[in-house]
Order: sequence, then C-alpha cells, then structure tokens
Amino acid sequence: MPEDLSPWDWIFWIALIILLGWALGKAIGLISSPAWMETLPIFTIIFMAGALWQKINTVAGDIEDIKKLNERFNRLEYEHEIAMGRVKIQKH
Repeated sequence: MPEDLSPWDWIFWIALIILLGWALGKAIGLISSPAWMETLPIFTIIFMAGALWQKINTVAGDIEDIKKLNERFNRLEYEHEIAMGRVKIQKH
C-alpha cells in the first residue's frame, strides 16, 4: 500500500477486511456465533462509515483550499497583466 495513507484510510481498509472475513467465515460455516456476536458487522460498518465521513471532510477541505489558491492565482495573474500594460483599466 502507498505510504501516504491517512489513519482514516487504514481504519476503513481494516474494517472492510474484517467485514469481508466475517462474511466469508459465516458463509462457509467457520463462524457459528451466538446472537450477540452478530453485531460485529454492524459495528464494523459504523467504523467504516466514520472513516469514510472523515475522509470526505478532509477532501472537502482540500478542495476549498484549492479554490482559494485558484482565486489568489487569478487575482495575481490579473494584477500582472495590468502591470505589464496588457489590460486597460476603465475609469468611470
């Protein structure tokens, strides 16, 4: 796996492996558990959803940072064009 995985990525993938392992073990009869142990998939899905939610929030923050950077770049580019005399400023 790549070295740049966040802790939330690790939580998500570990939870997914646990869920798939449980489902496979249950399907082939390796796991015969009492009813209270049937909650493992529910808790695993909750952890996966939490990790996914955190990852989405991180990506959304990164997107906002990119938008701000793009706005700053556009402003700088426009000011450069003015300084170079390529854009005429209209006075009202």
